[in-house]
Amino acid sequence: MKIKLKKFDLGIEKKHMKYVYFFGGIVIIGGLLLLGASLFSIGEQKHLVKSDELEFTQLATAYVIKNETIIERDKNKSLIPVVAEGHRVSNKSIIATYKSAEYDFYLAELERMDNEILGLMKDLPPVYSGEIESMENQIRSELKKAVGETSYVEMQDYINTINGLVNKRAVIVGQLAPEGSAIKELIDKRNEYETTMKSSNDNIIATDSGIVSYKTDGLEAVLKADKITSLDYNFVRENISKKHISSDIKIIDNFCCYIMTKVDIADREYITPNKTYKIRIVGDTTYELKAKLVSYNINNEENTVDLTFQIQNQIENIATLREVEIEIIWWSAKGMYVPNEAIFEQDGIKYVSVIKYGKYVEIPIKVYKQNDRNSVVENYESSELEELNIQREYILKLYDNVVVKN
Repeated sequence: MKIKLKKFDLGIEKKHMKYVYFFGGIVIIGGLLLLGASLFSIGEQKHLVKSDELEFTQLATAYVIKNETIIERDKNKSLIPVVAEGHRVSNKSIIATYKSAEYDFYLAELERMDNEILGLMKDLPPVYSGEIESMENQIRSELKKAVGETSYVEMQDYINTINGLVNKRAVIVGQLAPEGSAIKELIDKRNEYETTMKSSNDNIIATDSGIVSYKTDGLEAVLKADKITSLDYNFVRENISKKHISSDIKIIDNFCCYIMTKVDIADREYITPNKTYKIRIVGDTTYELKAKLVSYNINNEENTVDLTFQIQNQIENIATLREVEIEIIWWSAKGMYVPNEAIFEQDGIKYVSVIKYGKYVEIPIKVYKQNDRNSVVENYESSELEELNIQREYILKLYDNVVVKN
């Protein structure tokens, strides 16, 4: 069986077919041109010009050098921290106390008195309750935070905070309570008892003001900030490898410390003595410190430099550490930035290729700052272009599309 295909008839007379072929040819040529353009653009990438802060940084391991004072204590007795690890303490104040029957009795007596005070407070006029409402809310808040805490030192910190709030509450109630009232007499007795306990021989007293730590590493007398001019990076690194941790009390100077590190030399122009740089501490919490470069030593053979920075702010963030990961921020600059590969040079002038109104134009630009990936760029002033004898049709603007040819 043969199947006949029906001839498709466009309904166009033969004499007009030449026009169909002509316009059809134009369409085909146009399509080929568009295909060629698309194939050509496959070798290009387009990037939006954005404004942001650009940085040049170096990551390094650094060592913390500080002044530390070890507090003598009886190592045969158990300690109860009064000031938590990493917190500040003033000179001659209580850092910790020895656990003893007398201390347990003291805590029990205070708790008994506080419960009595709470009972008597219920009989006070509403105005008194209103005065201490804020204190009560803070106490409840601290109790909620303490639930589930497993660290002994952190738990003791919550206890100390709550005790401090309870003491303040007692003072406020005592001030508001009328003379001769039962609650006034009880609060006065509580205050006397607490004052007596603060002078107990079981208390360990701070010999300096600073930051408290309950860990020593055996390097307190070796790596001292007072000796910074006689220390070098290799000596510090070698000694830190020998550190041994033990449980003791020390107070760390919170006014000044140093960090020492070694990095590859990226650009000698960045290294300026006595200049203040930003140091970013890298860890669970990231924060920045201001650091003055007090000394450096260049090793030309290794192309490295040993750096010593002085820190005089936010020392509590690194005081209890001996080793820390840092980012040295050599410079930061804010402005329009483009990828380095989008910049090309002609006759000593740098340009970027930009799509403007459907066409490619080359715009002369000045590179202000450059890191390993991007550059902060600026437009030339008209007077500068006249001196360079350069014609410019457009200027570079935010959100322009710059072209990177692969």
